[in-house]
Amino acid sequence: MKSKFVYKLLVLAKYLYILICISIPIVFIYESYQGDDVDFMIYIRAFIIFSILGVLAQYSMSNFFGKEK
Repeated sequence: MKSKFVYKLLVLAKYLYILICISIPIVFIYESYQGDDVDFMIYIRAFIIFSILGVLAQYSMSNFFGKEK
């Protein structure tokens, strides 16, 4: 029961990470076309942070499957 819940949480985190990493460049492009003052470093930092979180999520998912076998 607990392992299924943890698995679903990890899968949800993975898809949320993918969605956020796709949306960051889209939001940047949209704001730059609107003529707003875009601070590019905010998007670079956000992408780096979410990339690190994605690597950690993949690492924890691989550890989870390694312990199940």
